[in-house]
Amino acid sequence: MRKSLIFIGIVTGALLGMLIFLGYGHTFQDRSAISDGRSAAVGWNSFSEKERRVFVEGFTSGYATGAIDACGNTDHLFETHGPIYLENGTLNNPIAICMASLDHFTRISEQKDNKSDYSVYSDVISDFYGRYPKYRNVPFPFLMRQLSDKNVRSADQIFMKFERHEISFTF
Repeated sequence: MRKSLIFIGIVTGALLGMLIFLGYGHTFQDRSAISDGRSAAVGWNSFSEKERRVFVEGFTSGYATGAIDACGNTDHLFETHGPIYLENGTLNNPIAICMASLDHFTRISEQKDNKSDYSVYSDVISDFYGRYPKYRNVPFPFLMRQLSDKNVRSADQIFMKFERHEISFTF
């Protein structure tokens, strides 16, 4: 039950991130590549650097918001409001247990102008599409999910996970 609530929260967060991204006011140079399913890579490559940054920012923000909301709901669902930690130091509260199990996207760095630099994620997605055309139809939100802290950091690592059938996507 708890895992399905977390999943629902994460999906909700990812959808929120996509809405933020799509509602940002940018026009895409080749929307048909996204909507008709020709190639996710074509869609990604049609985005400007700013649009890619906005996607990653929206995705990570939506993921975090959805995860926090999902964990907050576990506390209400189980109706426990005890201490977060027991005397022996183990987690006691569903919200704390949920938060401890979450994945994160923390490799965002700050630039000189106090703006966040999301290229650590967008560059990997660009590299993946450029080097592995066999997987050009894998949606970029799916690739983004693979770049969480608990997963991989490079296009090669994503490629190897596909090749070893550790991840799959019907495309």
